[in-house]
Amino acid sequence: MASLVPLFSAIYFYTVVLVGAELSRRLLDLTLSKKSALYRFLIELIGTTQVLSCVIEHGIIKEYYGLTAFFFTLLIVGFLFGVLNRKASCAPLVPIEKYIYGDRSLGHVISILVAEVLGAMLAISLTNKLWALSAPYSDPHLTFMSETACQVTHYRNVPIVLAFETIGAFALRFLLSQLDENIIKYMGPLFVASIFSFATSLIGDSAMDPLVATTLWYGCAGITSQYFLLLYYICPTVGWLLGAYLDRKIKSPSQKTKLKAKLKKTN
Repeated sequence: MASLVPLFSAIYFYTVVLVGAELSRRLLDLTLSKKSALYRFLIELIGTTQVLSCVIEHGIIKEYYGLTAFFFTLLIVGFLFGVLNRKASCAPLVPIEKYIYGDRSLGHVISILVAEVLGAMLAISLTNKLWALSAPYSDPHLTFMSETACQVTHYRNVPIVLAFETIGAFALRFLLSQLDENIIKYMGPLFVASIFSFATSLIGDSAMDPLVATTLWYGCAGITSQYFLLLYYICPTVGWLLGAYLDRKIKSPSQKTKLKAKLKKTN
């Protein structure tokens, strides 16, 4: 029975976070216009808080049940997020890309980034509070809450780790964008769960996202500030923007063809 305590602890955590986030979204749906800037800001804030809280909790699943359980947890939680997120990006590279290519204004991007940073701060606070509530009944939460030191660990040498962080971000941006919208609902979480499980087992602490890395490992031992910036900020940004460039370059001709076809029909 003791071996099930981490599982029940994680189920409690995920349930509170997911249900609380969805109830908050539904309240916004009822009270605000979905086209308003405030609605998008709060949706991004809620989504980021939900995602990063769950990312922190994933560590308990990995610690007590191993890589297979970690993979399926990523898969299930990722699918639920895709269903519930109301198009929140919860990742800073998404709005940054849209600004670079002129799809969003600077004001909109700053608003989204502020929401994501606040969401990361709330995620850490929420996680600590939920762990504190369950600590008398959950040794895993008590143990994780009591840890005051952290360590960034990599199993490969520096060039491989840097390359993986860059290529991984490229793959997340480029490969997923090639899937049909109906397929990506199911294949997206599977692909993300696979790449992060692979990274965890063979590379070490990999994020492919600056916000996730900062939430989990900023200030931890085993990595300098300069290397942290290079690995978790610059590499994912380069990889993501390369993926965006290639994706847009490939899709651009086909989009022009579709537009010409529509114009012919109207004429």
